[in-house]
Amino acid sequence: DLEAQFPGTTALFLTGCGGDQNPQPRGTLELAEHHGRALANSVRAGLSGPLRSLKAPLLSTADTIPLALMPTGPEHFEKMMKSSNAWFRRRGELLHEEWNQTGKVRTDYPVIVQTAFFGNELVLVAVSGEVVVDYSIRLKKEIASANEPSRAVWGAGYSHDVFGYLPSERVLR
Repeated sequence: DLEAQFPGTTALFLTGCGGDQNPQPRGTLELAEHHGRALANSVRAGLSGPLRSLKAPLLSTADTIPLALMPTGPEHFEKMMKSSNAWFRRRGELLHEEWNQTGKVRTDYPVIVQTAFFGNELVLVAVSGEVVVDYSIRLKKEIASANEPSRAVWGAGYSHDVFGYLPSERVLR
């Protein structure tokens, strides 16, 4: 919709930290197209208001943070392999294979976090995994400072690597 309305442009989608957010209703191509049009309408509405320029410099940094995984053993992944859910079955098979090859399963996973500063106007924090909204709320509190009250902060999940769900403590409870 946006590319048709604005010839010569390329529309890009950058998801936020919405791993625990789902459009409703969902499940068909028609519904996906409907949600896409709704998103395009929101972008058009945003473009009709005042726009902010991003000024140099662009600074970026990246780091890898070890994410502690819940302990597991053969009884857990053997149960997963019997699940009716194909994703759980496949995960169980991978854990079983790792156990058979090494006698253990990993206890952490490297989560990539990249931060890009677009001048003082925008900070983009790109996190691997299916990140939930609690991370966006926390990033906005911790990065937006009193010295830069107009600084926008955008947390982006599904970046660099999508290893699975990255829940917060709230979601785990």
